[in-house]
Parts: sequence; structure tokens; C-alpha cells
Amino acid sequence: MDIVCQHWKCKAIKLNDRRFNIDFVAYRVAEGFGVVPDKERRNRIQNTAGGVYIEVRCRNNKKNDYDTMMLAEKKWIELKTYSMPHSPAIFLVSWEDCIGYVKYDDHLEVRREWGGRKHLRDTEDVEPMIHIPISAFKIVTTTKSG
Repeated sequence: MDIVCQHWKCKAIKLNDRRFNIDFVAYRVAEGFGVVPDKERRNRIQNTAGGVYIEVRCRNNKKNDYDTMMLAEKKWIELKTYSMPHSPAIFLVSWEDCIGYVKYDDHLEVRREWGGRKHLRDTEDVEPMIHIPISAFKIVTTTKSG
């Protein structure tokens, strides 16, 4: 998250409260929040207290090792809940070779399947999952190991 905050000139707050099902909220600290560069944004975010909600995953594979990135459907629904026209909710993924994100979008074609981790003791870890095409992710930065 530190690398992304430096790149986007924002600060992130970890949402530890049980009321939130999302990892972080980030807000601008300088020239606007950076999902879209400030100079390219038509409508600047004026309220610095309002933030962008971010769900984060760290993967132990390279970005293009798989065609899709899996996310629990309940997390995708949470991103939809917190997404606003001028303040999108995003899914941020750190792969071995890069960091990328996708904004929640009703029009993004995702695939729904039953899945999750089956090797854990918790049977509730198998649930409806959303498969997001890797091609939908925008790269924030490449990593040194990539």
C-alpha cells in the first residue's frame, strides 16, 4: 500500500472496524486523488474527507500467470456499495512483477463461479467468487523482482 500511496500521492487508512468489509480508504493529500491523474480528471474530488475504498490482495504469482483474478463475490458487492461517480471503489492487486488495479464497474464482464480455498479447515472459505479478466487491470507500477 505504501508504494501505491507514494505513486498516487494519497494516504490510506486501514479499516479494522467490523462494519467495513473493505481493507482501506485512501484520500488525497496533494493535487487530488490519483486513480486518474489530477490533470486528466474532469471533476476533481473537492472533499478530502471523502475517500476511495480499496480492497487489496497480494499474490505469489506473476500478473499474466492466470487469465483472471479471483475475488469473493461479497467483496465485489461491497466495492459496488462504496463506489461513487467521482470516487470509485477499486480492487488493488500486488503480483510478483507489478501492482495493478481495477475500478468497480457494473459494465465490466466478470464470471461468477463457486470457489475459494479448499485446503483450509474452514468450510466457509468456499463461496461464490468473481473472476475479473486480467486485461481489465491497469498497472500502477512494476516491481523490482518483475
